[in-house]
Amino acid sequence: MSESSFLHTLFLKHAHEVSAFIRGRWPREPDVDDIMQESFLRLSQVPDPETILNPRAFLFTTASNMAVDRHRRRKTRERHIEPNADLENLTNDHSSPG
Repeated sequence: MSESSFLHTLFLKHAHEVSAFIRGRWPREPDVDDIMQESFLRLSQVPDPETILNPRAFLFTTASNMAVDRHRRRKTRERHIEPNADLENLTNDHSSPG
């Protein structure tokens, strides 16, 4: 079986399952499809992906790690953004010396 048909078969077999897993575990995650696709992309970047003993587990672990990473990045950004900052007022707040 060629690498592309191997990946295609895995995608057909597990894509819905991986997406459902992400939605179930992180129901507020807006990028479920991106995470699922990125998981398959990462699998495709493994040299000889056919040699992975449990590609399903690889996909689930990768998707889970990616969802956690996205959640952490989102929380970090939220912490560093002033929730009441009005950027327009910041740029217009400089009064001219005249």
